[in-house]
Amino acid sequence: MLKFKFVENENELLQAIDLMDQSFENTPREYFTLRYKYDTSFSFDQLLICKDERLIVGAVQVYKREMKVGNCFLTFGGIANVSTLKKYRNRGIATQLLKMAIDYMKQRGDDFSYLFGEKSIYSLLGWEDLFLQVDSFIIPVFNSNFSTQFENTKYEIFIHLFNYSNYDEVLCKQLTNLYKSYIHDVSGCINRDEVYWKGLMRWISPEDYYIAYIKNRDKNVVDAYIVFKKLDEDAVADVIEIVVDDNKIESFRKLLSFTLQKLNEEGIRIVRGILLLKDKIKKVIEETGGKCKTEYVRRGMIRMINFSSIVKKLAKTNVNGKCEKELNGISITTQYGSEIVFNGKEIKNITLSNIEFFNLIFGIKDRENKRLISNKEIDPLHRTILNEIFPCRLFWFWHMDNF
Repeated sequence: MLKFKFVENENELLQAIDLMDQSFENTPREYFTLRYKYDTSFSFDQLLICKDERLIVGAVQVYKREMKVGNCFLTFGGIANVSTLKKYRNRGIATQLLKMAIDYMKQRGDDFSYLFGEKSIYSLLGWEDLFLQVDSFIIPVFNSNFSTQFENTKYEIFIHLFNYSNYDEVLCKQLTNLYKSYIHDVSGCINRDEVYWKGLMRWISPEDYYIAYIKNRDKNVVDAYIVFKKLDEDAVADVIEIVVDDNKIESFRKLLSFTLQKLNEEGIRIVRGILLLKDKIKKVIEETGGKCKTEYVRRGMIRMINFSSIVKKLAKTNVNGKCEKELNGISITTQYGSEIVFNGKEIKNITLSNIEFFNLIFGIKDRENKRLISNKEIDPLHRTILNEIFPCRLFWFWHMDNF
């Protein structure tokens, strides 16, 4: 008889990891082992399993993250490591585990859920495609305008494997502080503390990811960093993340030039990335010989968990430095159709799907026509209300949190 439950002990966790190892052939077992050991949001008390007697035949991880929006944080449940033993597939095991995951996220107080997966599977339970506006860039290394001549010697640049063998507490604090500063005026970033950084350097594959960073010797701070993965067989370096102190753009210029030169010496011919970049960073990339363009790409799937909580948090926050008034008596009910009490007046029948809601507040283009949801979809009264609640469009980027 099948039994659905949370993992309760170390033995069940190890069995679940065995199942994940079988299900994800291209992911080394070490990845799961290290992630459960060092990433606090992948703790085994958030791991749902299905057992047939003593055998674990299905698993779903529900990790927890925080996303900064204005001056508040939204919490989301990330669905990961959805696994079913081969001979038990097509029996509704994963579906039942995902239903349990939704209930668990509601009880835990998560605002929304996010995952990467096939639309044909997850749309049946309410997840919808999410398209994000990103900046893609490509730099032909052999033709780039790099220079490593520094005006003085107060800068140091390092490039090494991004793993625990190169970890030290000072670097961890410096990366934490830089990231925190960088996201201060950016909505959509994942909250990372020092514990996260320390764990990240343990669970990343030791031979895959590199970090290049520039330090100011005088102040002993990191001004900018670039994380990338080298694909030697293709002579390509894929950039995963770029973070720069807003006041240290010239440091980034030095770092990028130095990194390009080193990659050129190693036979890398192309540096590319698909990120959300600040304009200052894009300008440096273009001045270095790169080309940037804006694209709309599918970045996973999203599902509303607690609509009311999201609205209340966003209505009370300062967004992008603007002080917005609090709204009176906001109440939202139902997942797809919503009712709002706005300044004492009840407005009914706002029919927003998950994706339309996120389109409205984050300025994401729709799936079919690659354009922003506009007047055609939302009537003037409802649009006025939503503009009051969400006075400006925000944007997301996920970067390394997809590792």
